[in-house]
Amino acid sequence: MNRSPRVDQILPSFGYYDAIGTDTRTIRDLIRAKGLKSDIFAEEGVLPGECRHLSEYTPFATRGNLLIHHFSVGSLVPYYLMGAGATKVTRYHNITPAKFFPYPHTSFAKSKCKQGRDQLPLVRDLSDCFWAASQYNADELEAHSFKNGAVLPLMRDYKKLLEIEPCKKTTEFLQKDKRKTLLFVGRVVPNKAHHDLLFLLKQYYDFVDNDARLICVGRPDPYYGGVLVKSLAAEYGMRTSFDKPYGLHSDFILTGAVNEHELASFYQHADVFVCLSDHEGFCVPLVEAMNFKIPILAHKAAAVPETLGEGGLLVDKNKPLETLQGLTKLLKDQDEIKKYGYLSSKRAKDFDWETLEAKFSSYLDSVLARI
Repeated sequence: MNRSPRVDQILPSFGYYDAIGTDTRTIRDLIRAKGLKSDIFAEEGVLPGECRHLSEYTPFATRGNLLIHHFSVGSLVPYYLMGAGATKVTRYHNITPAKFFPYPHTSFAKSKCKQGRDQLPLVRDLSDCFWAASQYNADELEAHSFKNGAVLPLMRDYKKLLEIEPCKKTTEFLQKDKRKTLLFVGRVVPNKAHHDLLFLLKQYYDFVDNDARLICVGRPDPYYGGVLVKSLAAEYGMRTSFDKPYGLHSDFILTGAVNEHELASFYQHADVFVCLSDHEGFCVPLVEAMNFKIPILAHKAAAVPETLGEGGLLVDKNKPLETLQGLTKLLKDQDEIKKYGYLSSKRAKDFDWETLEAKFSSYLDSVLARI
């Protein structure tokens, strides 16, 4: 056995702040803390000091080393596994089903997701084991006959966001409107179902009260977020804000990308975190919301029930009355608000840094011992 193996990571695209990018950086730093050499290699998103180009990985693809392959979309990356003598771990983040990209301008994204699904047999045959970000993801791989799997949640210190100083301007803005704030965080893409969030808010306005607003944090897809969601809000007669400065009395605010100080402000002032997403392989914002002790209402789909656990109120959004009643309870019933705030905070402890770090260390040591 090579007593000082390299442990490198490869992925199609490296994003410094996105969920997979943060997971990759966190894993690299933990590996380096063990005294092992470790780098990140990607086709796109090369960032000096953080990520190298994939073509630079080849000299390290030798027997006695370990390679962690992050798999979430179709790319050329799996073909690098073919020539690698290193032991190979597939880190599976799930591949968004192609059906969520129905629009002409999303044909490229649709093709990449389909390609990823088509590459599952190839990746299976080239992987020695896998680390899935959720049991939902693991079940999918096992259905494709992947072997030697383990579940490792998205790696990050979730409490760090609590230590970030909130944005003063954002905080001042949020405090001026005394209505309750419904918050969702995530890219504005079809599988995140922002259209259903708007429908829920419309129901609430029509049948309960108008004492709430919806704030969606995340970069919008040009057509779904930039056209369809905006058009739906207009059709519902909602006052909207899609650019800074946000309108003080807006019913629906689509923030676009925000920095961590702004994000901390939005979490800090949210009354309910609402997730009606149709497809999530893990859902980092759920855990972030839990750490802020926010009551959570979520649609029971994909990995959401698993990540949420007992930390929030699960509903079936295809039963509109049930969903509306759940939201109303979390906005109006003080006992329920207190209860679900407590459950949210309690569930967050299952993702404490010490727990995640110990699990990762155990998995890594187990693989290294077999090299």
